[in-house]
Amino acid sequence: MLVIFDCDGVLINSEEMALESDCEFFATFGLNFTTEEYIEFASGLVYEETLKRLDERHRQIHGGRGLPDDFDAQLRAHYRDTVYPKIRAIDGIVEVLEMLKRHNIPFCVASNSGLDSLHEKLEMTGLKPYFEGRIFSKDMVDYPKPAGDLFIRAADVMGFAPDECLVVEDSVTGVTAICNAGMRGIGFCQGSHRPATYPQTLKNAGMRGTLSHLRETAMDAKELGAALRRGLGLHPAAPVVPVRPLPPPAPC
Repeated sequence: MLVIFDCDGVLINSEEMALESDCEFFATFGLNFTTEEYIEFASGLVYEETLKRLDERHRQIHGGRGLPDDFDAQLRAHYRDTVYPKIRAIDGIVEVLEMLKRHNIPFCVASNSGLDSLHEKLEMTGLKPYFEGRIFSKDMVDYPKPAGDLFIRAADVMGFAPDECLVVEDSVTGVTAICNAGMRGIGFCQGSHRPATYPQTLKNAGMRGTLSHLRETAMDAKELGAALRRGLGLHPAAPVVPVRPLPPPAPC
């Protein structure tokens, strides 16, 4: 069995760190979102699709006038200067990865982030050594999530069939990709930015007819570890060895 992790919101806290500052940044361009609205608007989308949707919304609000030509550059600078210095590995996720290593369970990361950005974020949070040679980005496929292509590509390279994969995802886009790949998954709902109804939102996204592609949902890394042990058929009392906290990321 192969475990496939999404990155943002699953391995690292980038979504939670970015959410409030993103809404403040967009407001300077006349694009006003509550945090709940922006989660629904953009969670799980590739960067280019988010830009496209922001421009469309700006045109609707401002009489057909699009965003400034340098909006992309300004947004990337915002992430580099405001968001990236704050990102950390999700609390407890290192213990989950160590548990998989102890049981010789292969795992990888498959993200809608660009490849360079994905490498950078994993490096900054100290998680890259866990995923060397097993990093899959939307840049590697023609159709990123919500298509299932990225997960299927990761599974194929790792030598597994779709029905031999268990995917950890935190967005409707990602859960839809799980369904489209014909895989099973665990919905990860960690983070104070998630509304109380979010577990049900992911469960609804995981339904295809009467078949649920989500085994269960987990609210934090401890619950995720337990869910993975159940999904992988490991002993429920498998010990979790404490891991020293990761050092803070290097200054940008």
